Amino acid sequence: MGSYDWIFVGMGVLGAVLTSASWIPQIIKAVQSRQLRDLSWAMLGIFDLGSFCWLIYGIHRTDWIIIGANAFILTNVTSLILMKAFFRPRR
Repeated sequence: MGSYDWIFVGMGVLGAVLTSASWIPQIIKAVQSRQLRDLSWAMLGIFDLGSFCWLIYGIHRTDWIIIGANAFILTNVTSLILMKAFFRPRR
């Protein structure tokens, strides 16, 4: 590793943490309100599939930053998909 490579690893870790954590407020709001009608099925499905592809890529490359971030994102987005499927709109 070069003398400045740790900066890029740090940026990768920070990017992974921030993009992964960005789903947490949405999940909290969904659990509290049980309202997910504003979340598009297409967006959730495409994002979930994209995260799955990134996870497979990270596994192939044995890149733990990519693996960790996308495993966490995949779990979060899949939980939103399940909540959207099972939470019924309030009347």
